[in-house]
Amino acid sequence: MMTVEKYLQKQQLNKKLYHGRIMAILAVSLFLIIGVFWWLKLIGITMAGEAFCGMDEHIHDGECTRVELICSEEHSHTDTCYMEVYSCGLYEHIHTASCYSDLQADLETEADWEASLAGVRFGTSDLSNVVAVAKSQLGYRESTLNFKIDSSGNRNGYSRYGEWYGNPYGSWSTMFTAFCLRYAGINNLPISAGAEAMRLKWQENGFYQTPDVYTPLAGDVVFLDKNSNGTVDATAILTAFGDAEITVIEGDLDGRVAESVYSADDPVIHGYGTVRPAANLRFLRNTFALRALAADGREVIAKTADYDQSLFVETNCFVVYTQSGSDYYAFDGNGNAVLITIDNEGNITSDVADPDTILWTFTYSSANSYLIRNISSGRYMHAYPNNGTGVTTGGAYPSTLIESGGGVQIRSNSEYARLDTASDSFVMTQNQSIAAVYQLGVTSRCTVWLDGTNGGLMSLGGSLNQSYNLLGGDVITLPSEWQSPEKYAYRLQGWYDVKNSRYYLPGEEVTVTENLVFYADWVAATYDIGQFNAQTVNTVSTNEFITTRVFDYGSLFNLLSARAGVNVNSSGHTETWQMVTNGTVPYQNRDTLNYIFVDYDGGGDITYPNNRDNANISGGVYAGLYSDELADVLFGTDNAFDPITGEGIIGKTYVGTGDYLLQYSNDPNSEYYGYYYYNSSLNAAS
Repeated sequence: MMTVEKYLQKQQLNKKLYHGRIMAILAVSLFLIIGVFWWLKLIGITMAGEAFCGMDEHIHDGECTRVELICSEEHSHTDTCYMEVYSCGLYEHIHTASCYSDLQADLETEADWEASLAGVRFGTSDLSNVVAVAKSQLGYRESTLNFKIDSSGNRNGYSRYGEWYGNPYGSWSTMFTAFCLRYAGINNLPISAGAEAMRLKWQENGFYQTPDVYTPLAGDVVFLDKNSNGTVDATAILTAFGDAEITVIEGDLDGRVAESVYSADDPVIHGYGTVRPAANLRFLRNTFALRALAADGREVIAKTADYDQSLFVETNCFVVYTQSGSDYYAFDGNGNAVLITIDNEGNITSDVADPDTILWTFTYSSANSYLIRNISSGRYMHAYPNNGTGVTTGGAYPSTLIESGGGVQIRSNSEYARLDTASDSFVMTQNQSIAAVYQLGVTSRCTVWLDGTNGGLMSLGGSLNQSYNLLGGDVITLPSEWQSPEKYAYRLQGWYDVKNSRYYLPGEEVTVTENLVFYADWVAATYDIGQFNAQTVNTVSTNEFITTRVFDYGSLFNLLSARAGVNVNSSGHTETWQMVTNGTVPYQNRDTLNYIFVDYDGGGDITYPNNRDNANISGGVYAGLYSDELADVLFGTDNAFDPITGEGIIGKTYVGTGDYLLQYSNDPNSEYYGYYYYNSSLNAAS
């Protein structure tokens, strides 16, 4: 039986436990309240009285109103003669989410986002530069304090990439991608704020490929259809590609820049954007370039060459092959053994669908070691001790070349590759005595630029300046159509090889053996740009006693007095134009006319050459230069360019004879009295 004393002690203990529980609950509640308060602060929703809209909350009540007479007539007033007005002097306002946005918070300038790039190490590869920029932005988050609410009630935070693009509160997935491209130095690819809009531009210009025909490289753009409606709604930068999955860096992924992994066959992957056009495009071989043919009618991929370290230069590509009996097997980008044929002249051919799969580049690393990379897959030749297999890797690991038996063995640490004819593949071995001894087939790698802007000429902006990576001996068919510049409507008349001073008609074939630049020869699509009819009524035509011939002089016309110094590579091309003051010009190898049209945009382009004749800076024909020969070049009709035969002076098009070109208004009351007016179906100007 419990005593009274023990009962009282137990009651006292229960009371203490009760109060303890109450205090614990109060403490937890206070902690939660404080936590919620700071969470609201963090996401930009502050408590009442801390709104950033600059207005106080106020709802009109009876004390705010008074009734005033608004009628000025003398009669018996009714209700319509009075109006209720607010006398409080305040606007009625209830805070919404937008009121709690601090539009001055987290703002960035160009200096701020460039500081985030300070640690990026830029190299010569466009693709690696894009990846480096994307990785430097990992972890960035859009502002939670500075935001706007759109008409659908969606909250859109301020972002660095929107600020850079000019749309600070827009969805910034693709603006992030555009940011990475531009800061990586990629300026020849179109950008947009919207994913689908950018995809369409890339598709139009030949930079977009679907997953079933293209093997992407790290640095390419991934176009994503996350809503599964057939339309691209997000973009990302590819950082790694494997057989099973891809790794990307995305912007605006839950409001941040983050890394994501997708299955390689995930239907969300709509397609890829090729950052280096034609570096790995299979379609290029079919529609743009053809290779020289061997005796068996197949395309020559490369020619055999004796092993020599001097072969390993940037412009060369290699077939790496070994012999088994009477058969030859090439090492492809995934470690497969591809059967090839070698004829008596050393021409290497194969039935492989894409020759790029058996072509490799060798980049010097150190001490006879090279990064041996496959053009098609982007993987590196590097054996690993992986259960007897694994001879390529996605990582940039070098391998060492060892001369052996008139050829070369390729070693990765203590691992080699040997030919396994049973599986038609190369497999890893640590036994050098059974490792494959390779021979080499060599072909050169050339870059061809088709430049519709003619070196960035001001009036030809908006056309394509596009590069193609080809192999020596490839035969290209020059396009018959090209994207017209934006300023006017143009028609393509031909292509000018700037490096060799040769002119080609559209559709002509060129065998490529070196880096080349072709300028587009543009003429106006139409010369009928309208008539100023109001000032030509009842005027006298002069066509019966004056013959007016109309010519169109394009920028290539200046080649008669100019020479270009040309630097061409896979990242770009530069031309420095100079006046030829004596001797002959490269084009047509004729004496220079020492004359050139001058364009005052200061861009150093073909119409504003360095070291031009000072007597000609006015842009007109200087009297001391004018001669019968120059007059014939300028105004003769028999030497105008013929777009069918390709003969004549390029850049000079004879439009025809104009009618009603010189007209006189004899009405003394007209503001055009005594004014000669140029008016024709060929052109018009006042």
